[in-house]
Amino acid sequence: MALSQLEEGAREVGAIGRSEAGHLQVGLFSCLASGFVSRLFAAYDDKHPNIDVSFYEGSAGHHLALINKSQLDIAFTIGNRQSHPYDAHELWREQVFAAIWDGHPLGDKTELNWGDLAHEVFLVRPGGPGDEVREYLSLRLNEIGRRPRFLIQSIGRYSLLGLVASRRGVAPMLASETTISIPGVIYRPITGEILPFFAIASPKNDNPAARTLLSLARTLSRSESSHP
Repeated sequence: MALSQLEEGAREVGAIGRSEAGHLQVGLFSCLASGFVSRLFAAYDDKHPNIDVSFYEGSAGHHLALINKSQLDIAFTIGNRQSHPYDAHELWREQVFAAIWDGHPLGDKTELNWGDLAHEVFLVRPGGPGDEVREYLSLRLNEIGRRPRFLIQSIGRYSLLGLVASRRGVAPMLASETTISIPGVIYRPITGEILPFFAIASPKNDNPAARTLLSLARTLSRSESSHP
């Protein structure tokens, strides 16, 4: 174990020295507005300003397919349920919230449960992360004997929250997304719903910039875990 850690450390130090310039292809589940990923890339840009980063939003399955084709260096995903041959590192966890309109009867509650939301219409986007959101909601509501009602909208996240404000439905959100301020929208946490997030990368990836990013992500994760 100690030898493998030393070897990993040596590879990371070597990668840092080789990454003055380069390019990264990064897969995300959600936006960079705030949260761990936002802090990570703020720190990474400070340390490696000459690394160009391209971001791609999509589902975990789509990201894994791109990693397999060497078209993605690293993906940040919710959970690690799909079978794959790549390295996966849990980095942080986030509370799940419900975005509801201001004046909604549930707004009087400080926390919600799935029973509270069982009769609501869920606003979701098609494809990519939207597929995972629908799967997640179906799983949770099926556990209490309910079947969710979805209203699929081919619009961006901000516009989706605009539909919440206009009382067309509610939307699940991550804690890092609740910094998005939309007039007429309020957020309520869903009791006990805390999701793990992972960084997934191929051990065969020889991009030095990817190694430095993963190294920094793990360092930031350890730092934030020790200072809740």
